[in-house]
Amino acid sequence: MDFLNNQEDSGILEPNAFTLFLILILLVLGTGRDFEERLVQLSNVMRASHNAVKMMRAGMNEVHTSMAPNNEQRGPY
Repeated sequence: MDFLNNQEDSGILEPNAFTLFLILILLVLGTGRDFEERLVQLSNVMRASHNAVKMMRAGMNEVHTSMAPNNEQRGPY
């Protein structure tokens, strides 16, 4: 069997965007020792921002509901 000259199963990846991205990630992981810590920190910031926006949206909906002209929660004047 001729394994060295087989073009179909050479194991070489075609250069596309996904493989280039993977190579970039591997290079960054290999050179930056604190890369994983930064990713965790970024993830935590994104989660906190998401929760803050959710809370603001809920608060704005509550304000909007309380200012509605046909609010059923209001008592008689």
